[in-house]
Amino acid sequence: MKAIAADIDKHNFRVWLDSLDIDRSVRIYKSLADLSTKAVDALQASQSQKFSEITDIMRPLIGYVTDNQVKLSRFLDHEDVEKTELDQHDPAILTNISTFRKNLKTIDHVRNTMKAVPFSPVFFLSRELTNAFIDYQLSLAWDFEHDAVIILNSSDIRLIEALLERGQKRFIFAGGSLGNKDFQVISEKGGAAAAITDYKPLLEAGGVPQFYGRPANRFVIFDVGEKQLDDKVKKKIAENVVHERNSTWARFNTVNRADATRVLPNLGNMALFDETSVLHNKFKGRAAIVVSPGPSLEKNVDLLKKVRGKVLVICVLHAFKELQRRGIIPDIVIHIDPADLKTLYSRKNDKKVSHWEEWIEDNDFTGVSHLIVSNLSAPNMYNLDIKKTMWMSPGLPIGEFLPEKSHDYTRIGGSVSHAAFDLAVEFGCTSIALIGQDLARSIDGDLYAKNADLKFNEEEEKEEKRRALGADVEVKGYYGDTVLSNNTFVYFRRTYEEFAEELKGTEVKVFNCTEGGAFINGFKHITLKKFIEEESQKEFDESISEILQIDRQEPTIKLKRVKKTQDFIRNNNGLCNEIDRQLKKLIPLAQKNNISGDDLTRFDTIQNKMIKKMKKNIFYSLGLQRDIHILQSGLRTDTSLEGQLGYHLDFLRVVQNLNDRFKKSFSEQLLSIKSEQTKIS
Repeated sequence: MKAIAADIDKHNFRVWLDSLDIDRSVRIYKSLADLSTKAVDALQASQSQKFSEITDIMRPLIGYVTDNQVKLSRFLDHEDVEKTELDQHDPAILTNISTFRKNLKTIDHVRNTMKAVPFSPVFFLSRELTNAFIDYQLSLAWDFEHDAVIILNSSDIRLIEALLERGQKRFIFAGGSLGNKDFQVISEKGGAAAAITDYKPLLEAGGVPQFYGRPANRFVIFDVGEKQLDDKVKKKIAENVVHERNSTWARFNTVNRADATRVLPNLGNMALFDETSVLHNKFKGRAAIVVSPGPSLEKNVDLLKKVRGKVLVICVLHAFKELQRRGIIPDIVIHIDPADLKTLYSRKNDKKVSHWEEWIEDNDFTGVSHLIVSNLSAPNMYNLDIKKTMWMSPGLPIGEFLPEKSHDYTRIGGSVSHAAFDLAVEFGCTSIALIGQDLARSIDGDLYAKNADLKFNEEEEKEEKRRALGADVEVKGYYGDTVLSNNTFVYFRRTYEEFAEELKGTEVKVFNCTEGGAFINGFKHITLKKFIEEESQKEFDESISEILQIDRQEPTIKLKRVKKTQDFIRNNNGLCNEIDRQLKKLIPLAQKNNISGDDLTRFDTIQNKMIKKMKKNIFYSLGLQRDIHILQSGLRTDTSLEGQLGYHLDFLRVVQNLNDRFKKSFSEQLLSIKSEQTKIS
């Protein structure tokens, strides 16, 4: 079975593998079985420190097994258990699984003995008691690198020292008497700390400090003050931290969900189609309306007929059907999501219908002058019958690593509407209004306007969609009332609030004309009718359509871009071939039954050369980041020569798979560009 590089998980808030290939799955379970046996042996020998050390080594892989749903049952033939793919791969694996499960019960039993012991600061007088306290508090799936400990009212550095010694990197302090010197200890150990005066911000939206990089998947609350907080308060803190975590994952998922290697199949498209940067500041001083598909859109969308040619109307693709049914043609339709609409489905009249059928084939784009997609979009989005298709680069800032430096849009949010808003700002618009941006359910429980709904047949399908958006949260409504939102929409709203704060003091004014849904701080809330009345009074020499027509670039400019792209592809294809040659030497070495010292030296030398080569193309590190995590965790878990080589071999197979994908993509792009190049000439 091929080792496949990690791609995004389709579930919300998650950037994980759905599963691992059989080689790595078996290796991980075998490592965990061996380590869990050593942990139980340490317990029986009363070696508590060793027990803690061993379980800490287990934690990253247990976390990976749990988060990625790495279930060996997927390799079982349930009709004939005697002839399973799993047994054929490793006849001892079922014994390893049984051993691991049995040992886990023993380990959990010992950890839970601390549950019956009330917390006391006296724990910190003994490293043994401190470790037992930490063993119980931290999940066996804990990730010391990314998961966060929340410490309430701490005045004792010893707990922090013990956590740092065990590898903990992220700390949130609420209250307590620790000072800068204590926090400096964390920094010196490569950790990160955030401090707030007391626990109250942890109960408020936006009050939980966040860390750079991948969000925490888990958190734990250490209440270590002389006086403990009420359990109800701690429960509320935990609930809010969960909301905040889910919102943060929503953003991280949006920014990183492209495994940015998805740019590579669009290299040709980026050369042949204009980037949106050619329109920067072309609409200086004008107004823009960003149209989203919220349920309140039906209340005021007809007013858009009055602003044609006067106000720039940017409509997200999901809302376009609502406009089309009413005879409204937006100036720009935007869809930057990296998911291929042909692979996303809903049900209509008991029939499975793709979003491509719903949003592309079932729409009439006649009259739409501009479609804006992203450099991460599915390539088929560039082939629609629309007058002008352009692309933008939202998400990870990779503009400097492309054949021709592109503009990285920085107002990144969780929805396409955030990118539309960013475009309006970068295009020079000084009055920007949102409509259909409810970010909450309607009174009837709907998430979208009637013509934008995904046509779920059953209430349980609707409920599944709601669950995917996270837990329900009550927020302030547009009219000052209370409306029902969710984790994802709360994050989207907060992102808009951050945009508004950033634009304070500039000439850009922002308005929420949604007339329903959630209240967005920092935006002026007025009716769309009033916004249009104010903006329609402004006079300009050129109409919107005239400005949109002046962005066409000369063939010579496009040919220059094509040449740069061809050079980029050829150079990186050559790099792929070099890495392929290194892999053909490394993989056989890692597979040798009797590997000598000279072989190991040669393996290290060649692998180091390959890594240096890979650093020349950032897309290797972007495409392999999760697999590097598995490799590092695995090397810590199994220190035997066989185990070390095994984890390296698993990783090399993934590199091979990714490298093959790159080569295929580069070859296809060269052919595509060559055929289009003739047309331009």
